[in-house]
Amino acid sequence: MESLKFYLNETNPKSDTKRQLFFGITGAVYLAIGLIIILKPFSGPSIFYILGGVITLGYAIIYRKVIKRRYISLDDTGVASRVADKFSTFPKYKELEIKWGDIESVTVSALKVRFKLKNGNTQEMELGDLLYKEHQEFKQRLEEYIELKKIKTA
Repeated sequence: MESLKFYLNETNPKSDTKRQLFFGITGAVYLAIGLIIILKPFSGPSIFYILGGVITLGYAIIYRKVIKRRYISLDDTGVASRVADKFSTFPKYKELEIKWGDIESVTVSALKVRFKLKNGNTQEMELGDLLYKEHQEFKQRLEEYIELKKIKTA
């Protein structure tokens, strides 16, 4: 079967170039404003604009290294996801990777999938961040894999 991977909340690599360009232009504009203010005597604190421009340009340069991708995927080897804790100031990423051979049973509800593992542990995967169309496609594909791998459903 073909693998399935959904990126959550605009963390798709296709939008990286647009965001990097936005940060680069914003940083350049702030830097230019700061330099123009320096040329005019007694016109205000230009250091804030210059620092803001340098920081924003720096972020634009390292953007692709810093960004954490949030995703939910499904393939022949198993199920994987990286989602962020919604209620934290600084997001903590919860990574989940389960191989099909480790799963004893699966419970699919409206917005969660609960995996009971053969070692007795239980893992949950939240589907609330998926768009409706992606949500339906993911659940359909998951049910196909469950049938194919002969996994019990609860």
